[in-house]
Amino acid sequence: MRCLTDELVTKAEIQTENGEIWVLDYFLQTTEGENGEEFYGLRIDKSTPDGELCEREETPALTNSRDNALALLNAFARGTVPPVTLLEMTDEWLGEILPA
Repeated sequence: MRCLTDELVTKAEIQTENGEIWVLDYFLQTTEGENGEEFYGLRIDKSTPDGELCEREETPALTNSRDNALALLNAFARGTVPPVTLLEMTDEWLGEILPA
């Protein structure tokens, strides 16, 4: 698979208990499969207010539904999900939608 785009969808600022400010950027990734089909994944970057990247996590090619990927990304942004928990949160979401 090859990544076609990383589209910035939304941003959030969070303040930690000790007063540090972090900026979270939420990206929708589009990748191309072997047969030309498109798949969508998520990427979250955590950086300082001056733009220094501190953490990055992604879940490429999560679904073939752009709408589902955007809905999940926006839900994560509303909950200010940081990169460190992206994989865990995505696993929970997949567990809810996939049959056991």
